Amino acid sequence: MMREARIQPGNNNRLLDQWRAKIGQETGDTTQPTFSGRFIARYDNFLDKNLMLKVYKDAKEARSFDAFADNRLEYLAHKKEMKYYPNFLDSSPHKDRYNVPVLGAFCSGEMLAPVIAFDRSCKLADEDQVRAYLEEKNVTESVADFTCSSLEKMAQLGNWSDQRVPFHSSILKYTLNSDFPEISHLGWHYDWTSLSMTTVVSPCEQENGTYSGGEMSFAERAQETFFSRLYSKFFYTPSYIPETVKTYSYPESGCFFFENLWSEHKVNKMSLVAGESCERVLFTLFANPNLEQLMSFLSRNSDKNLVTKDGL
Repeated sequence: MMREARIQPGNNNRLLDQWRAKIGQETGDTTQPTFSGRFIARYDNFLDKNLMLKVYKDAKEARSFDAFADNRLEYLAHKKEMKYYPNFLDSSPHKDRYNVPVLGAFCSGEMLAPVIAFDRSCKLADEDQVRAYLEEKNVTESVADFTCSSLEKMAQLGNWSDQRVPFHSSILKYTLNSDFPEISHLGWHYDWTSLSMTTVVSPCEQENGTYSGGEMSFAERAQETFFSRLYSKFFYTPSYIPETVKTYSYPESGCFFFENLWSEHKVNKMSLVAGESCERVLFTLFANPNLEQLMSFLSRNSDKNLVTKDGL
């Protein structure tokens, strides 16, 4: 059995305190943009396009995806609004959507994240164990392949050689049709883990319809006061600095990597623009490296940092 780490809402605040202590950064109750430590990167043509298409097809087929979803009855109800995040983060009335965990689970106010071991080459140290874990969760072969590949790609970027890192991942599927031709009002938030990777595996043009939109917006997270930090230990309290908002389209066969200590993000409006229906399928990998592992990832990929390139 794989060991699982327990991640709570205050996880990033604790890591941020460690970061500040290490670099000697003083804290202050200010909402002025600082840009210190922020990281957002977009990697084009980074992922296997054919494998992404297989994941999309598996998610599109109701039978296979429902079997996958029904295995997670702790917090997922068949064809009802997903409660993976607190409801106030998503004010959309859209009901026909799924958010299914691939690695780990989310229950009782905690995110459970299996601890993944990597070898000297940043490959999975025990791939058979990881695949056995995924098989227990009714994960399809394509999703298992994509998950394992994504884990190794992130480890290689972070140079996590001979190290262990907790990971959680999920697949989110939105269905756009005549009843729900538009999904909007998706709220600003930051993930509970310190580092995230996200990609859209579904093509915009599909057999029964075409959709547009769904870009990612990023902004600097407003620094918190003593009382807001105390409140955030128990409740989700996203807040961002409006003048730092920047929006990017998802790259083709690529993904975004971003930290959640200084940044917040949201998905923009998506719409059915032609045809009868289509699905937008999103794969997200949430990593919770320790301070040294996070610093290694950010420094080794600093040349890709859109915060520096675009002057965010």
